[in-house]
Amino acid sequence: MAVDKVKMTLEISPELNRAIEQMANAASTTKSEIVRKALALMEVAFEAKAANNVLALVRKKDDKLVTRIVGI
Repeated sequence: MAVDKVKMTLEISPELNRAIEQMANAASTTKSEIVRKALALMEVAFEAKAANNVLALVRKKDDKLVTRIVGI
């Protein structure tokens, strides 16, 4: 079954384009996939905020809070 998609045009700075390209290369994926994953992460952040929670980074080896992500 085919998945419906919508094409979108996005204007970004050359610096942001380079950063997305670097992430895509490092992850062996496409720039589109990097943007999709970034938007999925933003969705998680919005849902956390709506539930009165916060988004944070936790160190894997000892579950220590590294930083809270604010401003999203």
